[in-house]
Amino acid sequence: MRRTLLPLLSFLLIAASPASDEALRLMNAGDETRAFAVVERASAAGDLDAIDYLAWFYDTGRLVARDPARAARLYRLAAEGGQRHAQWRYGVMLDMGEGVPENPDEAFRWIQRAAAQGSPAGTASLAVMYANGRGVERDYAQSMRWYREAARMGQAAGFYGVGLLFTHGQGVPEDQQEGMAWMIAAARLGDERAVAAIETYPIGSVSAEAATRRANEILRQFGFAGDPVEFRDSRGDEREASPVV
Repeated sequence: MRRTLLPLLSFLLIAASPASDEALRLMNAGDETRAFAVVERASAAGDLDAIDYLAWFYDTGRLVARDPARAARLYRLAAEGGQRHAQWRYGVMLDMGEGVPENPDEAFRWIQRAAAQGSPAGTASLAVMYANGRGVERDYAQSMRWYREAARMGQAAGFYGVGLLFTHGQGVPEDQQEGMAWMIAAARLGDERAVAAIETYPIGSVSAEAATRRANEILRQFGFAGDPVEFRDSRGDEREASPVV
C-alpha cells in the first residue's frame, strides 16, 4: 500500500461560501479569470473557503503557474481556521512533502482533524495513514474502521481500501474472493486503481461471478441502489470471465 492518499477533489465538492459558490459558477461557465479574481478578493477579506479555493488554483496550476509552496501556505491558513478540505489537503502535502518538508506526524494530525469534521476525503486518508503506519502506529483494525466509514460516505477509495485489506490479509484473514468483491464495488464507483487490481487478479484465484454478486450486495448495503454490476462470460470459462464495471 503506497502512502499516496487521494487525488485532489473537484471543487464541485468544495465550494461553500457565497464567494466560492460564485467562483464555482464562473468556473462551470468557463470564466476562470473572473473566478480567480473572486476568490482572490474574498481571500484578502479572510473568507476561509475562498482561501482554500485560491490554494487549489496554485496547487493544480489552473490559470496560474503551479506553486506547491504557496498552495501549502494558503491551505494551512484555511486549515487553521477550521476549513476541513484545507486540513485534508494540507495533511496530504505534509505526508508527501509537496511544497513543505515531509512530516507524517503533522500530516496525521491535520488529516485526523479533517476526518473529525466529517471530511470524506480525510476519512479515507486517515485509513491509509493507519494502514501504512504514517504518523501513527500501524493499526489495521483502525484502518478497516475508517475505510468502511469512508465507504459509508460514498468514497470509492473506502471500498478499494477494504478490498486491499482482505486481499493481503491485513487485520483480517486473507480472503481473495471478498477482496475482489470490494474492488469491484470500488471500480463501479470510479476508482481506477480498483479497475487495475481486478485486471491483475491471479486467474483461478477467485470466481468473478461470485465476486460480482457479492459486490452488488456490498453496494446495496452501503446505499448504492443504481444499476448493478453485470457479469460477463464470453468464453464460457469462469476463469476468463469478468465483471462489467
